[in-house]
Amino acid sequence: MLTIRLRRAGKKNYATYRIVVAQSTAPIQGKFMQRLGHYNPHTKEIVLDKDQLLAWIDKGAQPSNTVAKLMEREKITHKRISVRITPKRAPRSEKKKEKPVAKAQEPDSPEKEGADVASEPPQESSQEEISDHKEESQESAEENVTKENKDTQA
Repeated sequence: MLTIRLRRAGKKNYATYRIVVAQSTAPIQGKFMQRLGHYNPHTKEIVLDKDQLLAWIDKGAQPSNTVAKLMEREKITHKRISVRITPKRAPRSEKKKEKPVAKAQEPDSPEKEGADVASEPPQESSQEEISDHKEESQESAEENVTKENKDTQA
Protein backbone atom coordinates (compact mmCIF):
# COMPACT_ATOMS: atom_id res chain seq x y z
CA MET A 1 0.00 0.00 0.00
CA LEU A 2 1.28 3.45 -0.85
CA THR A 3 1.26 6.28 1.64
CA ILE A 4 1.83 9.99 1.33
CA ARG A 5 3.74 10.99 4.42
CA LEU A 6 6.29 13.35 5.92
CA ARG A 7 10.01 12.63 5.81
CA ARG A 8 12.19 14.58 8.22
CA ALA A 9 14.93 16.82 6.85
CA GLY A 10 16.74 19.92 8.07
CA LYS A 11 19.24 20.62 10.82
CA LYS A 12 19.41 19.33 14.35
CA ASN A 13 16.73 21.06 16.48
CA TYR A 14 15.30 22.69 13.33
CA ALA A 15 13.22 20.11 11.54
CA THR A 16 11.69 20.58 8.13
CA TYR A 17 9.75 17.91 6.29
CA ARG A 18 9.50 16.61 2.75
CA ILE A 19 6.15 15.29 1.59
CA VAL A 20 6.82 12.01 -0.23
CA VAL A 21 5.05 8.96 -1.66
CA ALA A 22 6.45 5.70 -0.29
CA GLN A 23 5.49 2.13 0.45
CA SER A 24 3.81 1.89 3.85
CA THR A 25 6.29 -0.82 4.86
CA ALA A 26 9.36 1.24 3.90
CA PRO A 27 11.39 2.85 6.71
CA ILE A 28 10.70 6.54 7.37
CA GLN A 29 14.17 7.52 6.14
CA GLY A 30 14.17 4.82 3.45
CA LYS A 31 13.42 4.88 -0.27
CA PHE A 32 10.50 6.84 -1.61
CA MET A 33 8.91 7.00 -5.04
CA GLN A 34 8.39 10.71 -5.55
CA ARG A 35 8.75 13.98 -3.69
CA LEU A 36 5.51 15.98 -3.74
CA GLY A 37 6.48 19.06 -1.74
CA HIS A 38 7.82 20.27 1.58
CA TYR A 39 6.64 21.71 4.89
CA ASN A 40 8.46 24.02 7.29
CA PRO A 41 6.64 24.06 10.66
CA HIS A 42 8.67 27.03 11.90
CA THR A 43 7.52 29.41 9.17
CA LYS A 44 4.29 27.46 8.43
CA GLU A 45 5.32 27.30 4.76
CA ILE A 46 3.63 24.51 2.78
CA VAL A 47 4.59 23.78 -0.82
CA LEU A 48 2.65 21.01 -2.59
CA ASP A 49 2.53 19.81 -6.19
CA LYS A 50 -1.25 19.63 -6.31
CA ASP A 51 -1.54 17.78 -9.65
CA GLN A 52 0.94 15.05 -8.69
CA LEU A 53 -0.60 14.74 -5.23
CA LEU A 54 -4.11 14.17 -6.59
CA ALA A 55 -2.74 11.77 -9.25
CA TRP A 56 -1.15 9.59 -6.54
CA ILE A 57 -4.35 9.65 -4.49
CA ASP A 58 -6.28 8.52 -7.60
CA LYS A 59 -3.79 5.63 -7.93
CA GLY A 60 -4.65 4.54 -4.38
CA ALA A 61 -2.08 6.26 -2.17
CA GLN A 62 -3.40 7.11 1.30
CA PRO A 63 -2.22 10.37 2.92
CA SER A 64 -1.17 10.19 6.56
CA ASN A 65 -3.30 12.12 9.03
CA THR A 66 -0.75 14.95 9.21
CA VAL A 67 -0.50 15.25 5.44
CA ALA A 68 -4.31 15.20 5.20
CA LYS A 69 -4.44 18.11 7.66
CA LEU A 70 -1.85 20.02 5.60
CA MET A 71 -3.88 19.37 2.45
CA GLU A 72 -6.98 20.61 4.23
CA ARG A 73 -5.10 23.77 5.23
CA GLU A 74 -4.14 24.31 1.58
CA LYS A 75 -7.79 23.71 0.55
CA ILE A 76 -7.00 20.58 -1.48
CA THR A 77 -9.97 18.22 -1.40
CA HIS A 78 -10.54 14.72 -2.67
CA LYS A 79 -13.20 12.13 -1.89
CA ARG A 80 -10.59 9.71 -0.43
CA ILE A 81 -9.05 12.22 1.97
CA SER A 82 -10.31 11.94 5.53
CA VAL A 83 -8.82 13.53 8.61
CA ARG A 84 -9.05 11.38 11.73
CA ILE A 85 -9.86 13.44 14.78
CA THR A 86 -8.12 12.21 17.90
CA PRO A 87 -9.37 13.21 21.36
CA LYS A 88 -7.14 15.50 23.38
CA ARG A 89 -5.46 14.08 26.43
CA ALA A 90 -6.16 15.46 29.88
CA PRO A 91 -3.36 17.60 31.29
CA ARG A 92 -0.95 15.71 33.52
CA SER A 93 -1.30 18.24 36.36
CA GLU A 94 -4.87 17.18 37.10
CA LYS A 95 -5.19 14.59 39.81
CA LYS A 96 -7.10 11.44 39.11
CA LYS A 97 -10.56 11.42 40.56
CA GLU A 98 -10.65 9.45 43.78
CA LYS A 99 -12.93 6.46 43.93
CA PRO A 100 -15.67 6.50 46.59
CA VAL A 101 -14.83 4.60 49.76
CA ALA A 102 -16.74 1.36 50.21
CA LYS A 103 -17.90 0.74 53.79
CA ALA A 104 -17.12 -2.57 55.42
CA GLN A 105 -20.04 -4.99 55.42
CA GLU A 106 -21.30 -6.34 58.69
CA PRO A 107 -21.50 -10.14 58.97
CA ASP A 108 -24.87 -9.87 60.81
CA SER A 109 -26.89 -10.57 57.68
CA PRO A 110 -26.78 -14.30 56.78
CA GLU A 111 -27.31 -13.55 53.06
CA LYS A 112 -24.00 -11.78 52.58
CA GLU A 113 -21.83 -14.23 54.46
CA GLY A 114 -19.78 -16.69 52.47
CA ALA A 115 -19.57 -16.62 48.67
CA ASP A 116 -20.75 -13.05 48.03
CA VAL A 117 -18.16 -11.47 50.29
CA ALA A 118 -15.35 -13.65 48.92
CA SER A 119 -16.26 -12.91 45.29
CA GLU A 120 -15.83 -9.13 45.67
CA PRO A 121 -12.50 -7.86 44.30
CA PRO A 122 -10.22 -6.03 46.73
CA GLN A 123 -10.38 -2.27 46.44
CA GLU A 124 -7.39 0.06 46.27
CA SER A 125 -7.02 2.54 49.13
CA SER A 126 -5.46 5.95 49.16
CA GLN A 127 -3.20 7.15 51.96
CA GLU A 128 -6.03 9.26 53.42
CA GLU A 129 -8.34 6.26 53.58
CA ILE A 130 -5.67 4.18 55.29
CA SER A 131 -5.00 6.86 57.93
CA ASP A 132 -8.77 7.26 58.53
CA HIS A 133 -9.09 3.50 58.94
CA LYS A 134 -6.18 3.43 61.41
CA GLU A 135 -7.79 6.20 63.48
CA GLU A 136 -11.11 4.35 63.58
CA SER A 137 -9.47 1.10 64.63
CA GLN A 138 -7.51 2.90 67.39
CA GLU A 139 -10.71 4.49 68.69
CA SER A 140 -12.53 1.16 68.74
CA ALA A 141 -9.57 -0.47 70.49
CA GLU A 142 -9.62 2.25 73.16
CA GLU A 143 -13.37 1.69 73.67
CA ASN A 144 -12.80 -2.05 74.12
CA VAL A 145 -10.08 -1.40 76.71
CA THR A 146 -12.33 0.95 78.69
CA LYS A 147 -15.17 -1.64 78.60
CA GLU A 148 -12.83 -4.35 79.88
CA ASN A 149 -11.60 -2.04 82.67
CA LYS A 150 -15.20 -1.35 83.74
CA ASP A 151 -15.99 -5.09 83.72
CA THR A 152 -12.97 -5.95 85.88
CA GLN A 153 -13.74 -3.17 88.39
CA ALA A 154 -17.32 -4.26 88.84
